[in-house]
Amino acid sequence: MDKFWMVFIEGRGHPIYKHANKCEAIAEAGRLFKIESKRAYVLEVIGYHDSTGSAYHESIGTIKEGAQ
Repeated sequence: MDKFWMVFIEGRGHPIYKHANKCEAIAEAGRLFKIESKRAYVLEVIGYHDSTGSAYHESIGTIKEGAQ
């Protein structure tokens, strides 16, 4: 898993575009804030989940931390 960043705009749907570096994501957050006039969050991946555990206690142990 490569590290990536996404921009989340408060009050909108989920982010969809993966930015390859933090600077691009920060620039995009600024651009979107000017358009939307809503808070823009830059999200950084810290891990991923790739199991089908249905309950929190079944799935939390399967989170892989960091970029691999």
